[in-house]
Amino acid sequence: MNQVQYDLVEDLALLPHLNESSALHTLQQRYYRNLIHTYAGKKTLLVVNPVRPVSVYTEKVCNYWRIQKVEIRQEQMSALTYDHMQAIEWCQFR
Repeated sequence: MNQVQYDLVEDLALLPHLNESSALHTLQQRYYRNLIHTYAGKKTLLVVNPVRPVSVYTEKVCNYWRIQKVEIRQEQMSALTYDHMQAIEWCQFR
């Protein structure tokens, strides 16, 4: 098992002891804090379905990101920022 400091890590690849148990523990800890998006390496984003409305998908957040004209490279974004960018796309095409 990993130390407590790794409970909310944004990328599972950063876990010192990466195994099924530690990955599930990290996903569970992030889920309890409404951090439903977690990377598993540079190109894989895991999303845990919260089965309830999440604040990142509200109309207010969608409108905020629609008006943003800043270009952001994915490598520089946190999982939460990437989540917001995904929410923009979701709002634009619904």
